[in-house]
Amino acid sequence: MLAVLTPQAMTEPVAVAEQVASIAKKSHKPVLVVWMGGAQIEPARQVFREAVVPNYRTPDTAVECIASIVAHYENQQLLLQAPPRSRTHSAGRGRGEGDHRARPRLEPNFADHRGVEGGPGRLPHPDPA
Repeated sequence: MLAVLTPQAMTEPVAVAEQVASIAKKSHKPVLVVWMGGAQIEPARQVFREAVVPNYRTPDTAVECIASIVAHYENQQLLLQAPPRSRTHSAGRGRGEGDHRARPRLEPNFADHRGVEGGPGRLPHPDPA
């Protein structure tokens, strides 16, 4: 949510800031504010600082922040995507069944009994699916 205030003769910036800060504490979404104005707005900005609500002097900086939040969310979603299954894991094969070629090459490396699961000199088998 983006709240913008431009001071007018009848506007009470501090009272509005207190209301927005109260809403921000209850919100599950980010709340950003743009309180435009000079020294007359400073007490309202202090309300936001105390409530830990991001506040900006101009709308363009707030929009840049929103764009960064959106980009971060999209990047996180991309990280959660699973890569496509490779040809070695085609249909009909269970988990861990495609490692039969690698096992003979790796087993000699574990012959020194360095605490490998499954006993001395043996590779652990994957957990059943």
